[in-house]
Amino acid sequence: MSEIDQRLDRGVEIFRRAGDDSALLGAALLAFHSALEHFIDAELRDQPEIGAEERRLLEAGRLGWPARARLAEQSGLLSREQAGQAIEATRARIMIARGDACAWPASAVESYGHMVATRCGRMELIRWIDQRPERAKKTAASPIPPVWEPAERRRLPIARVAVTLLFLVTLAAVGWTLYTRLDGPRLLRSLGVLPAPTAVQLQTEPAAPSAPTPLPATHTARVTGLGGGPGWLHATASFDSPTRAIPLADGMTVTLRDEQQTDSGGTRWRLVEVGGYEGWCPENNLGVDKQGG
Repeated sequence: MSEIDQRLDRGVEIFRRAGDDSALLGAALLAFHSALEHFIDAELRDQPEIGAEERRLLEAGRLGWPARARLAEQSGLLSREQAGQAIEATRARIMIARGDACAWPASAVESYGHMVATRCGRMELIRWIDQRPERAKKTAASPIPPVWEPAERRRLPIARVAVTLLFLVTLAAVGWTLYTRLDGPRLLRSLGVLPAPTAVQLQTEPAAPSAPTPLPATHTARVTGLGGGPGWLHATASFDSPTRAIPLADGMTVTLRDEQQTDSGGTRWRLVEVGGYEGWCPENNLGVDKQGG
């Protein structure tokens, strides 16, 4: 399965269970838009009339959507109306990256998914997208019950599930904060849970950098601007890259790494670590929590 097909299938899967949840609708929109972007770029690479500078940007992955939409329209890959839809989806992607909720209603995301599936030659997905309105109103955000529970206990109220998830996320965030602030490894060694470091371990610890990095001395930050919805770490500094398994929530503390990048859309990213996972997070979703000495 190609990367375009994977992103399309992921968008359909998310949309079918999104209901009216703006966070899930935004995630489905981003998956559809990313699939269209990869499809257009692949088709443009085979167009001999593209200029040298535009081809250089295309090969470097730095071609902006205004130029991409214009070239796609000129090459017959998109109509004028479809190119306008793609530009609006790009603006929505930027707003979501800044921490705003997805402003697109379910009907608009559904229409965009139709267009992308048609342009990418995945007509069979339109039927799956159209089935979403009948099922999503009843199943959005509903967890799959464990098979060992009695049938009468499997239908949990959505509000109860949401409160339980919020409690677990908050508990995990508080536990991680205490672990990092109280020097967790040292505390566990004092309780005998972890062994004391050996001489070999002490000798192999990495040496301190010889020169200060140009980044601020910020060690930790708090996740902000998710609007109550989940967020995700990315494998690279791009919304189109794969995501890590751990979900992010407003108020969660993350450890900052001394690396940052700016993608082709102008979004600044920071490398962070949380819950044993390392990945990239938009800088606009990070609030300063603690300054280094």
